[in-house]
Amino acid sequence: MEDDKKKISLNCKAKSILCCTLRKKEFNRISACKSAMEMWEKLRITYEGTDKVKETRIDILVTQYERF
Repeated sequence: MEDDKKKISLNCKAKSILCCTLRKKEFNRISACKSAMEMWEKLRITYEGTDKVKETRIDILVTQYERF
């Protein structure tokens, strides 16, 4: 029970930190998320992309380099 309270408290603190440090546009993207981890993952995917997107970017850059 005490462990659950600690996890809930840490999640609330992390969510608060994320929400307070983001601009309005980013905040609006993550405001409906229920956990800090969900918020973080949504931000990561937004700015880094999924693994498939990363692979596609690498392929494009390699092709551009080879044509150079």
